[in-house]
Amino acid sequence: MTLDDYAAWAETIHSKATTGDRDRLLSYLALGIASEAGEVASEIKKLLRDGTWDAGSLSEELGDVIYHWSRLVTATGRKPADILAASRAKIDAKIAAKAKVPRG
Repeated sequence: MTLDDYAAWAETIHSKATTGDRDRLLSYLALGIASEAGEVASEIKKLLRDGTWDAGSLSEELGDVIYHWSRLVTATGRKPADILAASRAKIDAKIAAKAKVPRG
């Protein structure tokens, strides 16, 4: 499954929280990303605190981040593949710029 396929599927899921005006939808999805990212951080915190981690739980939380992220991407009229391509180009440009800076 590609990210674009996943995003198209995710768009079919509607709940009371994601209906209504655009601002409400964007806010809900952005808060969902932040909330799920906190769950990812919590899984890593457990690794630092206890020296153990649950790969399954971490994977589930990462999946929840992707769900909200892909919904937010499509809610802004874009496709995940396009966002990722632009991100890659931006990162490549930053790496290239750093490589050209003389160190002294």
